[in-house]
Amino acid sequence: MRRQTSSQEHKAEHHCIGHKEGDWIIFICPVCKDYQRQINCVTKQVTVRQGNSNAVHIGSHAPVITTMDNFSIN
Repeated sequence: MRRQTSSQEHKAEHHCIGHKEGDWIIFICPVCKDYQRQINCVTKQVTVRQGNSNAVHIGSHAPVITTMDNFSIN
């Protein structure tokens, strides 16, 4: 019996790095320099600049929150 494979199984998986700029979280791929995904935190609008990549792009963003109340240089 032949096993059916999806085209997704043969694609490379790239882990994107996210950072926040204003209301937008922007994910960039360290491998595909022309790939970028943007998500607006307020409107939920998503834009993707795919470039020439056929890879599956994944990533997450966890903001770092600090307060000056518990900040110590020691």
